[in-house]
Amino acid sequence: MPGEKLVDAMMKAAAAQGARETPTDFVYGTVISVSPLRIEVEGKFPVDEGNLILSCLVKPFVTTLLNHRHFCERCGDFVDIQLDPVMVWRGLAIGDRVRMLQCNSGQKFYVLERDEGLP
Repeated sequence: MPGEKLVDAMMKAAAAQGARETPTDFVYGTVISVSPLRIEVEGKFPVDEGNLILSCLVKPFVTTLLNHRHFCERCGDFVDIQLDPVMVWRGLAIGDRVRMLQCNSGQKFYVLERDEGLP
């Protein structure tokens, strides 16, 4: 058949690709310790911080939204306006339920976000 070689090549490529990649699973966990960070995966086993990769959504992020300098005509001088820092994302806390990707045959866990969503 004319397509047999193509199908055979595609099957070999798919088998080689499957051997190179490890499956990724979507799992849930609960933070059981913050320092050092430990997360219990689906109530089964704890994972230490050496095997966790944190996304920016679970790391603390504080910023100043406005830092502005302008000339005040009334006082004849420059005035600095700065708002207090605002917490955009808080870090993980004990009891937080998180969504994770289990990677590298279960050796690494990428912590995506807290399960409760945005506050």
